[in-house]
Order: sequence, then structure tokens, then C-alpha cells
Amino acid sequence: SAALTALFCYFLVELIKKIFNKNFDKKNFEGVMLIFYKYLKLCKMQIFFLLGILLHFTSLTGAPIPGTTQTFSPNSSAGFSLDISANGYAGIIWRNGSNHYVSVFNPNLGTWSTPFIYTTNGSSVQANAAKILIDDNGNATISYVIGININTIRSNIVTNPSGNVWSSVVQVPYPTGFTNTGSVLGYDISIDKTSGNLTVIWTERESFGFNQVYVFLSFGTSAGSWLPANTYALQSGLSSGTSFDLFSSNMDRSGNFVVNWKTISTANVNQVVGTWNTGPFTIRTMAAPAGASITYSTLEALMGFNNQYTLCRDSLGAVFVISNTQPPSGTPVTLETGTIDAAGVATSTANYVFTLNNNTSQLSYYIDTGSGFGSPTLIDNGASFANLNAAATPSGGVLVVWNNAGALYFSYKTPYTSAFSSPGTQIGTATANVQIPNTALCDASQGLGVIGWRLSTTNTINAIPLTQVFGAP
Repeated sequence: SAALTALFCYFLVELIKKIFNKNFDKKNFEGVMLIFYKYLKLCKMQIFFLLGILLHFTSLTGAPIPGTTQTFSPNSSAGFSLDISANGYAGIIWRNGSNHYVSVFNPNLGTWSTPFIYTTNGSSVQANAAKILIDDNGNATISYVIGININTIRSNIVTNPSGNVWSSVVQVPYPTGFTNTGSVLGYDISIDKTSGNLTVIWTERESFGFNQVYVFLSFGTSAGSWLPANTYALQSGLSSGTSFDLFSSNMDRSGNFVVNWKTISTANVNQVVGTWNTGPFTIRTMAAPAGASITYSTLEALMGFNNQYTLCRDSLGAVFVISNTQPPSGTPVTLETGTIDAAGVATSTANYVFTLNNNTSQLSYYIDTGSGFGSPTLIDNGASFANLNAAATPSGGVLVVWNNAGALYFSYKTPYTSAFSSPGTQIGTATANVQIPNTALCDASQGLGVIGWRLSTTNTINAIPLTQVFGAP
């Protein structure tokens, strides 16, 4: 193919350069190139030779290149989930009525697969809370809740890019001896991108007696099974005075996990930290800042590069972080007030928190490289921010997406730069109807990403791939 020929020419040029540096003068080197070019000309391949030379002498440091926008319709719910593997295969799931759909992006073809219905049981409210997670090798896990159970199915989207072959349903088990008669009220799930292992946290309320409410933790294997012997009841209470919400789960690439949840009657945050399927775990309750609302809009458990930290935003718009290691450990640090949304990510060398603030009309980010979060840095100004989301890679690439006045924007930071692109780059031309943007990012090649969003006017889910997010060093 043209691509393979160009790649061959690129490496051939590199080889000849090494020979030239040792044994050739410039004249002889040019002679070798001329002979090789004439040979390719005879084979009608000179254009590929020139392309190989261009690949060598040209630095691909420009902005990420958006692909073709794919529209999935119709969509009866606002929620969707997406993720991407290390080799650029991506998956997106959403719901329409009782049907739940999945589509797979094939980076070799640049196309999305025909949407496949993976379940038709969408009668439960929690059925909308479906998630897809994909490890580096393309092993994808879809999780969704039907009544009393968290269901999971699995497929490798690299070997099955059509997206229509999935395993049978495997239910996340309850602790041994526990009789489940209630319903799942909320959950979150995370993945170790390297091993493919999973961590899930959820809350369940019994439907008999005193309506006892529980918080559970369980671990899944990369093969798709779950470990019932290591399912833990973390906390419980009576639903008349105790209930839990805003569950968040996060894992790094070494099997370490952190999960958070909140008791709705207080502003405090509960946390468990540990290593996948290896106890004992650290369980702690962390206090919120004085004056914080007991109602939260954001609660993110994040595996920082040097610690675990929790990102919170209360209903009053205050954004604060609680670190487990930075002094004073466990003390909440307020970053900003008056925000309307916040998101956090981590690379192997830094933690990032992004904030949207309509009081200041700014999208900003805070960075922590080991000594705490400093002052905010401006990315963009806006008149009417709404939502944002972000993704990061261990190597240092970060991608943040947001909507302003209903239009979709993104900004990026490569592993080779310290600053984010500013101002933001708009995706498409739609205005006044973009909702809940989301993104995923991987280290493959020069950085591959995918961005998804919902258009409220057409009730459609949309997705677009990005290439060359990192440019070139």
C-alpha cells in the first residue's frame, strides 16, 4: 500500500543517512539518492519516495486533526459513554427507548460500525447508567444496571470491529451469604488499562424490614469474571436517615484503585484506597471545607501521579480537592468558587483540575506537580459555559472538551509542551444545542482521541475521532 511504501522509504532514508554520516560525502550521498529515485521511477513509485522524504523532514506539530463526525440517532436519553484502546479502536454506547446500542470505531478504516443492540431491557432508570471501558489491547467491558444487578458483557473490539459479538451476561456478585432483594441505586466502575482488571463500587437498598442501605466493592478480572469472595460491604445505614450517592471509581496502570462516595446527609466524603483484590484497604472519611453544601454536583476519585486525591464541587459552585499525601493530609483545599463544572485527570508527572466559571467567564486549569495545586491558568474565555470533560495519558498528553453558548470546543497539551492550546478549537458549526461533551485519549502513534457529545435539538449522539493530538517531538 501507499502508506507501507512511504514508511519503507522513511526507514531507508534513515539507514542511508547513517551510512552517509560514517562513510559518504555529500556528493556520494546525493548520488545514492538519485539512483534509488530513478529505480522507483521505473516502478512508478517515485511519489511514495518523495512522501517518505517528506515524513522525515517534516515535523507534525500542528493542531489535532478531526475526522468525520458520526451521528447516532435517535437517542432518548442524555447519557452516553465512550472509551478508546491503545491502538485507536474506540467504542461508544447509548440508549434509545428500551434498547441499548454499541458502535465501534475502526481506525484503519476510519469508520464506525453499524450500531448493535446489546440489550433490550431498558425499563429500569439505572439501565441508562451504562458505561464502556476498554483496555490497551482492545478488551471492552460494558456495564449496565437492571433492577437488582449490575450486568457486564465483554468483547475484543480489535478482533471484532463490527461490534456485534459479545459474551454472555455476567452479573457482579454480592458478598457470599448476602440475600439481595432490593435494587441498585447507583454505581461506578474503572479499569486498569494495562491488565484489563476492573473495580466497581455500588449502593443497594433492601426492600424489606428497615430498608437497609449498603455500599459494596468488588473486583473483576480481565477475562470477564468477578470475584465473589472478595466483595466487601463498606458501609450501611437505614434509608430513613442514611443514603449514599455520587459514586466514583478510578484505577491506575499498576492495579491501584481509589473509590469515593458520599452520605447525602453530610458534606463529608468516604474513600477506600488499595490494590486490586489485595487487602487490607485503607478506609477513611474526609471532611469538606467549612460552609460546604451537603449537596454535591461533582465527586471524582482520581489516581494522581504521586497520590490519590478527590475532586469535589458542591451545589454552591465551590471546587475543592482533598489529597491523601500532601500536607496537611486529608485537609480540603478550595481552588475556586462560582464554578458551574469541574473535571480532573492525571498524567505520570502531574495532576490537573479544570474549571468552568461563568462569574469570571473563564475556562482555567490548575496543575499539581508534587507541591500542591497553584494558581489557575487561563485556557479560554466564554460568555455562557455549561459542561466540560477531560482525558489524559501517562506520557503527558491531555485533552479537555467543553461547550460554550452551545458550541463544542477542545484544547490539548502534548507530552512535549507545558501549555495548553489557547483559545479553544471549535468542533463543527453547531451552536446552542451541544450537551454533555466527553472525551477519551490514548498514547498510540502521535496521540489518538475521540470526542462525543449530544445535540439536544435532534436528540442525537455524535462522535468524532482525532489524530495527531500530540504532534511530534
